[in-house]
Parts: sequence; structure tokens; C-alpha cells
Amino acid sequence: YFTVSASASKIIIIGGTYKGTVRQPGFYWLHPFAQRIHISLKTQHTKTSTVRINDRAGHTLQAQMGLRWRIADTAKAYFETEKPE
Repeated sequence: YFTVSASASKIIIIGGTYKGTVRQPGFYWLHPFAQRIHISLKTQHTKTSTVRINDRAGHTLQAQMGLRWRIADTAKAYFETEKPE
């Protein structure tokens, strides 16, 4: 038995083969030998450190970047990236 919360999903793997993703919140039963992998669907964000750069005229500028993302395809995020979170 396992549960899925509102902002999460579970990837189901049986015998090393991807069988599907459970996205709907609720309480589920699954084969005992199946592997369940938790993937968060919350919006993630990160901010880079401040970097000093020079423009063509030689003026020094400070730049910083903020990045926000959200996982849309859980299987693709898990199998094709190193760390989906």
C-alpha cells in the first residue's frame, strides 16, 4: 500500500521496466515486488551567486540569476536526468 499527496507523484517500476506514473492523490495498492520512486511536483527555485562582468565600455556590472522550474513529465525527469530534484 502507498499514498500519493497532492503535490507529488510516484513512478512505478516492476522488474526493471517502467510501468507508469501515479499522479492522482490517494491511497493505492501495488504489487509487493514493484518499486515506487517519489518525485515532487512542487515548483522549485534556485538563485545563483552574484557575478561581476565587464561590458564593452569597460564598466563593471553585477549579475545574478533566479531560476524557477516544475517537473512536467516525471518519467523523462527521472530517467533522463541525473538528479530530478
